[in-house]
Amino acid sequence: MKKITIIFLAACVALVVGCHWVGIRGNGNIKTDQRTISAFANIDAGGAFIIEWQNGAPALSITTDENLLFYIDSDVSGGRTGSRRLSQVRRVLGRRPAAP
Repeated sequence: MKKITIIFLAACVALVVGCHWVGIRGNGNIKTDQRTISAFANIDAGGAFIIEWQNGAPALSITTDENLLFYIDSDVSGGRTGSRRLSQVRRVLGRRPAAP
């Protein structure tokens, strides 16, 4: 029983520590990228995005670390706009990519 407990605890520690090894780390320089999009009716966000909706002409601005902008894809198809991460990204200081 003692061996099982030790193995279980070692596996838990390895999983928790391993969570920070994967991904591209943000550089801390926050930048906003304005992207042109056509009209849409639905939003599909695949990832941890903060979405701010405003009435008006279709527009998309993404605010995140400067080196992570390349890894965020956005497109409009079938009346639905979507944003997704192309790779695992790690933001700096708890900031999330925002798509207002």
